Amino acid sequence: MKKLRKIDFSDTVKMRYRSDCPNGCKAILFAAREFNIIHLDVSYNNFEDNGAKSFAEFMELNSTLKVLKAHGCGFGKVSVEMMLESSKKNPKL
Repeated sequence: MKKLRKIDFSDTVKMRYRSDCPNGCKAILFAAREFNIIHLDVSYNNFEDNGAKSFAEFMELNSTLKVLKAHGCGFGKVSVEMMLESSKKNPKL
């Protein structure tokens, strides 16, 4: 399992925002912090700003992320700013 390099959450919750999804993604991303994840796809989900927080926290901890796909996620200005700030806190990104 140490060879896990890609996490694909694409099209997991496509219809409407679900408050349980960000917490589930956060738990998976927290568990994945030990791996050298290089590709994270969260496209076509309705995560909104609450979900963005989970991805921002992951970006602060992960030093190997090269690809983040986030098409059609409902991320607003706050979400994008949060993720940009996280990437700035991680000098390895």
